Amino acid sequence: MLQLQVPGEGVPVSQVVPAKYFDMLPKDPSGSNHYVIPYEIVTNAMFYNAADPAIAAAMPSPPTDWAGLLKICDALKAAGKACIASEGEDPWSNALYFDYLLNGAGVNVSQLAADKSGATWDAPAVLAAAQQVEQLVKGGHLIPGYDATKFPAQETNWTAGKAAFYMDGNYVTAEVAKQVPAGWKTASILPPTTKAPDAGLFGFAIPKRAKNAVAAEKFIAFFLQKKHLSGISTTALNLTPRTDIPAPADLADVQKSLEAPTLRLGFDGVGGSWLPKVLNENYLDLWHGKTTAAEFVAKCKADQVTYWQTQG
Repeated sequence: MLQLQVPGEGVPVSQVVPAKYFDMLPKDPSGSNHYVIPYEIVTNAMFYNAADPAIAAAMPSPPTDWAGLLKICDALKAAGKACIASEGEDPWSNALYFDYLLNGAGVNVSQLAADKSGATWDAPAVLAAAQQVEQLVKGGHLIPGYDATKFPAQETNWTAGKAAFYMDGNYVTAEVAKQVPAGWKTASILPPTTKAPDAGLFGFAIPKRAKNAVAAEKFIAFFLQKKHLSGISTTALNLTPRTDIPAPADLADVQKSLEAPTLRLGFDGVGGSWLPKVLNENYLDLWHGKTTAAEFVAKCKADQVTYWQTQG
């Protein structure tokens, strides 16, 4: 498939889909990570309105470290604006802060989750990331009432200018397009210290037993033509893997972040029952200020030991 020519462009599929989108995937039982050909990319970031004068005053340039982000939050707080809008009952979007902080500290969540002894939770970098999250909570940087509302209450407050940043997937720009006021200019940053942006793929795969695999391969190559794939950006207002297709204006910052040499799956690909059994509720307790960072780490470690004991 990767060697097929993209019709009318004189280049193979491998030249229009950057290798890093394959490199980020876990390998299948045969040792390959070339089992999906992406046509759309999603990623998560802290979105904000670059046209908001309060944000511009508090953040003349993107923060380069966590202390810099907290300084921005303090400035926003002093100006009467919450730093972060949060759907307080959603563990996934809120835990993205922790995921990115772990990535910045060199901690792989997949390896953390796979440790049946739970000892990896004792790494100083894990506690430090939890403490950074705790600083947001204790600093009063989350929008008031976040822990007692459900989606889309705080997304709506964010578009109304009641908070500066909103962590979500890049689809949020299309989601709120009819809500944002005139003059709104979407921009985004990643939590400072992030080493590798996360990315998710929507793409094609062909089952080994497919009766018309050759035709399917030709269709995929046809679909990946710039003239066809551009519609993902211009009409669907999303991102494509092709670097020669500009992102929608609202996603220009996101596309730039994906120029990083290395990408990764969110939470380093961890899924399944580990998230609800170990991370989710414990993280919400931390996010809601019910537990300290140290208590959060200890609880996750204990629950992870129990989790693996029940997995057989």
